[in-house]
Amino acid sequence: MSVSTEFFVMSAAELPTVFPGWLPVRPEAFTREVVNPFTGKTSVVKTWLPAVDPPVSAAETRVPEFGNVARRAFHRIDHVKLGQLLLIMSGGDFKTRIEQLARPALIAPAESEETGLHRIDDEFATALAGLDGSRLAKTAVEWAQTEEMRRDRFTVAHCETVLCDLAKLAQQAQGSQQGLYFYWSL
Repeated sequence: MSVSTEFFVMSAAELPTVFPGWLPVRPEAFTREVVNPFTGKTSVVKTWLPAVDPPVSAAETRVPEFGNVARRAFHRIDHVKLGQLLLIMSGGDFKTRIEQLARPALIAPAESEETGLHRIDDEFATALAGLDGSRLAKTAVEWAQTEEMRRDRFTVAHCETVLCDLAKLAQQAQGSQQGLYFYWSL
């Protein structure tokens, strides 16, 4: 099974037109302790919950219809690969970068574990928008060398294509004062 990801530019006010019935998100994540049944170790898990209760007859999540929205689709670009990219571009630690990408923009009414909608935050969007020439090429080389990209056989050329497209979308988002979002599905 592979993840398919749509990156797109849109205002937050327009999201409900493309994602009808999706629910707003609580301002803070719900945290709980869980015990790994295989290792017995306890860890803290963060879960984002809807700010409102889903309707009793929550509709099955359907594929959004983007229409003429500026967007680009990729296969096998997931949170972990994006976290690695953000780490390469802005530094920090991996756990923080993954958490930066984890908060959903909206939650599917059926709360499916097979789809999600997230906003690329301003820090990441600014870094993407600033990619050009040698900086883009250098970033593509570093990203292609990560374990996740090598495991999925991403080449430097493929990474450059993805980065070029993401940079254009980020520039458009900044120029139009809209958000850069990504919708993923399994």
